[in-house]
Formats: sequence, structure tokens, C-alpha cells
Amino acid sequence: SFDTIPLANKLFLKVVGAPVMYMVATKKTYPTLVKAGELKDSDDWRSVFHQQVNHFVDEALKTQQFHGGRHPDLVDLDVYGVLQSIRGHDVYRDMVANTRIGPWLEKMDAAVAQPASA
Repeated sequence: SFDTIPLANKLFLKVVGAPVMYMVATKKTYPTLVKAGELKDSDDWRSVFHQQVNHFVDEALKTQQFHGGRHPDLVDLDVYGVLQSIRGHDVYRDMVANTRIGPWLEKMDAAVAQPASA
């Protein structure tokens, strides 16, 4: 397989990117969500994340395969893309094990792997 991201960039993202994202989450995003009333100081982040994932499954998918119906649409691709950023990490495995997102992820994996028909 051909890797397009240079090793130096990968190392930089792991060494610098992860701590920066943690600081952004704890110093900027979390206080903003608390101030807006979306979170409380006492909320368990893991539980809130699971609730939001299940909310997507229940409200966006309803009884459909995808938000777009029989085929993924931009909403499906956006959510899938965000979740792929944590794939391979404990939080991803925990999400799949403790929410109802698994079947949709499997369908998205298959849909994204197939070339679009003309």
C-alpha cells in the first residue's frame, strides 16, 4: 500500500496533535458546552457520548439503513468520517460495544469500500 503521509508528519500529529486536541476539548469545548447548557459539570463524558451516538441512530437513521435512505448521504459521510478519526482507539471500541451504532458502521464500511456506480 502507498502511504501519502510522511513519517515526520505522523509523528508530529501524534506527539503534538493529541495533546493540543485534549487541551482544546478541556479548556475551550467543555466550558462552552457547560455555559450553553448542553453539559453539566457533573456529567460523565462517556455516558453523554453514548447518549449522543444512540440519539443519532434513533433520530437520524430511524428505520432506514442510512440517513440518506438506501444509500449514504452527506450526513452519513460526515458522521462516519468523524468516527473514523477515533477508530482503533479504546473509545471507538467502547462506543461500538455500548451503543447501537455497530450495524450502521458495518454498512458504512461496505458502502465506502465499494466504488460508486455510474
